[in-house]
Amino acid sequence: FDDDNKSEITFVVADGPGKVDGEDSATITVSGGKAEVTLTANEGDSIQVRVLAEGARSVLVEVEATTPPEIGEGPVGPMALDLDATSFGDQGVRRTETAPAVGDELQVDLVATEGADGLIAFNAAIAYDASKLEFVSFSATDLFDGGLSIPVSSDGAVRISVAFVTSATTSAESGSLGLFSFKVLAEGEARVILVSGQFASGTEPDKLTIGTGGAVVGIGGDAISAGLTSSEGDGTWSMDLDDAAGDQEVRELNGTGGGQEFTIQLINNQSISPSLGGSFTIQFDPQKVELVSGSVSGIVNQLGSLVFEDNTVAFTLAGLSGVPVEDGYIGQVGFKTLDGFEGETEIVLLVAEIGDATTFENVRSEPKNSVVIRSGTGDGDQAPSLSPDFDGDGTVGFRDFIQFAQKYGAKDGDGVSVGLPEYEAKFDLDSSGEVGFRDFILFAQSYGKDPSLFVVPKSALSKPASDNGTNEDALLSLISEPGEEDGEVMVRLHLSGVDLVDGFSVRLRFDSSAMSWKGIDGLVPSLFVPAGEVALARSEGTEQIVLSDILPQGAAIESDGDLVRLRFDMLDKTAPGRIDIVQAIVSDGTGNVTRLLGIHSAELRSLPNTFSLGSNFPNPFNPDTVLPFSLPEAAIVRLAVFNILGQEVRVLAQGRIEAGYHKLVWDGKDDSGRQMASGIYLTRMVAGEFVGINKMLMIK
Repeated sequence: FDDDNKSEITFVVADGPGKVDGEDSATITVSGGKAEVTLTANEGDSIQVRVLAEGARSVLVEVEATTPPEIGEGPVGPMALDLDATSFGDQGVRRTETAPAVGDELQVDLVATEGADGLIAFNAAIAYDASKLEFVSFSATDLFDGGLSIPVSSDGAVRISVAFVTSATTSAESGSLGLFSFKVLAEGEARVILVSGQFASGTEPDKLTIGTGGAVVGIGGDAISAGLTSSEGDGTWSMDLDDAAGDQEVRELNGTGGGQEFTIQLINNQSISPSLGGSFTIQFDPQKVELVSGSVSGIVNQLGSLVFEDNTVAFTLAGLSGVPVEDGYIGQVGFKTLDGFEGETEIVLLVAEIGDATTFENVRSEPKNSVVIRSGTGDGDQAPSLSPDFDGDGTVGFRDFIQFAQKYGAKDGDGVSVGLPEYEAKFDLDSSGEVGFRDFILFAQSYGKDPSLFVVPKSALSKPASDNGTNEDALLSLISEPGEEDGEVMVRLHLSGVDLVDGFSVRLRFDSSAMSWKGIDGLVPSLFVPAGEVALARSEGTEQIVLSDILPQGAAIESDGDLVRLRFDMLDKTAPGRIDIVQAIVSDGTGNVTRLLGIHSAELRSLPNTFSLGSNFPNPFNPDTVLPFSLPEAAIVRLAVFNILGQEVRVLAQGRIEAGYHKLVWDGKDDSGRQMASGIYLTRMVAGEFVGINKMLMIK
């Protein structure tokens, strides 16, 4: 426009599936002689937009949609979309490496990258692929926590307006504005596009120019639509991922986790015997997988060392004369995905050379056939859809907790052979290969809530517990205590120097030859079980105990506090036992975990409640007998043997003895080493004010 006299321009979608600024129509104020609007549509769609200006005839414009901006490329800000909903602010995650399963919930974080200080309101419009995603909700977070949200949605678009209802304003230049939640309707790549946005620091909002690099996010694009496909190559050779004999034509593995081994069978399609040996060159991505076989195993033998060059490995083989080739099977090679494996990778048979036993010639080919390994579900077998609603009743409740507790500690590949529960992947919520403490935290965060709100964590959640974190200065100590019953010992687990702890997992080892585990007392509240109990407490084998629990909201430990008290029965009250902490992990209120240091071992002794002199055994005896006695505290002890005339014949103990259960042996001799005659003898013990006397009979 030549001037700003035409103060408002209205854009209306007259025909076609497009949106202007995320809606069917938008009225824009002319500024600097321009009125701008963003039109969104699927690629190839034809849309008609009518432009109306006050006092002028409307104009009909026809537009054909072009390819949307590339994901993650171009400028970012001052608003952006981020797919890491676990942390506030822009984490730069513009694409998920794997596609979520149908029915999963997906969260997209709307973030401010700059210029957000002092705001009272904002609005934004997004467009999304309605054939793949269904809008569920929007919630204001972080910068606008507590603000009033008003979402207006239509098929494929959402406009959100958020404002503080008090005099509050934002107090940071950047951070999260809110979370969009979507339900996944179908597999495949989907995009969410930030169409427009406005900040308001006063009564008038400011039009923002959205940076295209952060305005588009892609869901599962790398793993599904833009993924690799296996190749049959020139047909001379095949690689098969099925362990059954012969070519089962399995060229792709889906749902493969980090650290998972798999086997590739080499199948020759030329009916050539390998009796003269040969060689193979295989190409793979060392950033995704590693070789676990030192050779091609099967009906051939390795000859010489492997040759690695860049991203290939070469095998030289010696054939076994007279060994028949069945169904073309020559041998197999083992690989393993690296920890944290995501996305997909291709393994290619570049060169195959094999000796023909009939012509005595080498037959060389460049098959270029391949197999593909994926972490996503792809089009093959569906990986389990993870949910804390294990019983499928629509809620995460106590029955789910019981099922989880029965599987706690299970490890993929170990099973019941080592005394652990049988592993089931649906309980492994972080897909780490173990139903462990992190899964417990994820389950606790969903307890009592709608299971559809559960978000499958990124691979970062499956990293080992850190030695540094919120509670990096915390210490765990073992404190022994006297038991409440005869022969019982107790040990208390005490935390000190913590910032905030709302969950714990401790693995202990004890000397089963000296003591047996009797029970446990919870000393902190539990989210799942009554006071005095521990949610997850189980023995593994005869010498290990695993304890885990999550504290309810408001009951977190700060500074220091006791966790549990363990009770043991001493098998021999006079002998000490030992207990060690194998591993101790705590979590804070955000789900971060920290491995603790501290006093990880203690010697336990059974402590009596009173002084006593026990009856000797055996009685009658010949020639030796055992005299037991107990001291509730350290004392000066004198224990002597007297004959029936009251004459002292032997002093067995005289001096300071520590508290505990003790025993001495009398060999039937006096202090001079002479053997005493048969008859009645008395034992007399003096410890402080305590005096005890017992009668015993020696018979020869």
